[in-house]
Amino acid sequence: MNYRTAALSRPTVFALFYLALVLVEYQITRSLAFKQHTNLLAGAVLIDLVILPEIAFYWLIIKPLNRPKALLGLVLFTFIKLALFILPAGSRPFNVSWSALVPFIEASTLIIVLVRFRSWLRVYRTLRFVENSADALQGSLTTVFGSKATQIILGEGQVIRFSLLSWYQLKKDITIQQQAVTTYKESGQTALMVGLLLVCGIEITVLHLLIAHWYPAVAHLVTAGSIYSLLFLIADLVTTHVRPSFLTPTTFHLRLGMRWHAVILRSNIARVEPLTDKPTKEPALLNGMLLTAPNTLLTLHEPVWIEGAYGIRKEIQKIALFVDDKRSFSGAMIASGCQVN
Repeated sequence: MNYRTAALSRPTVFALFYLALVLVEYQITRSLAFKQHTNLLAGAVLIDLVILPEIAFYWLIIKPLNRPKALLGLVLFTFIKLALFILPAGSRPFNVSWSALVPFIEASTLIIVLVRFRSWLRVYRTLRFVENSADALQGSLTTVFGSKATQIILGEGQVIRFSLLSWYQLKKDITIQQQAVTTYKESGQTALMVGLLLVCGIEITVLHLLIAHWYPAVAHLVTAGSIYSLLFLIADLVTTHVRPSFLTPTTFHLRLGMRWHAVILRSNIARVEPLTDKPTKEPALLNGMLLTAPNTLLTLHEPVWIEGAYGIRKEIQKIALFVDDKRSFSGAMIASGCQVN
């Protein structure tokens, strides 16, 4: 078994172990013996549902897969919450309740954040002497939190910035030496996106009221997730307007809202073809349009990796997108020696 297979199977083994443990302990808490010896068995069940999975999580996931040890604290609180949920009312040892753990959780989280923040600030100040602010920010976050966590942090920061913070003050960052390649002026994408946001807002309100009638806690979680999705769509709409794709003399900077971005050499673009409908799905094809049909298909000589939100990557060789000014774009591609149909 190679490392990748092991990396995929270890979480599965842990999940199966924890599921079996929960089922066994659930049966114990509903048995006659548990009712007769509640005080004794309640403590044992709590230990089994908290300590055993915590140890298993460390040896199966944290240590072999080199995951951050801070995850142990997060899963510990999760195990405690599930254990208290499984234990029947009135049988919880030491009168432990989830509400009593909340201040402890918040204090622990705050301490971890402060320690990490000080480490990040120290690394950022060091890198800032030799790099610009953007590179120093990414480099310091990668050093302290790791590359995957950094992609998530930066992604969250961009969503907040472009959806809530000063998005109305942003201007296009295209310079005189760059040729903007916009996708929203003639496609109707803006109107469709605004309509989608309005419909989603209504659906979120109705869904929240329905779920809250039976499950208030679940309703808040679902609504929070739905609102975040709305913020992502708003950020995508804003970045589509103020951060469009653009051409330089040697490169094509593809920027599709919050969803995808890449830098492609113009010499690597082999062919530009018109489209009248969505292309057939292919593994190496990227459909860059969200709600509208693309009108242009780019085919590359060699495949490239394109970066998505939160560190997602995809290898592509064809790109379908909507180009507002097809004549100007085609002229620039012809100047690069690209075949234009």
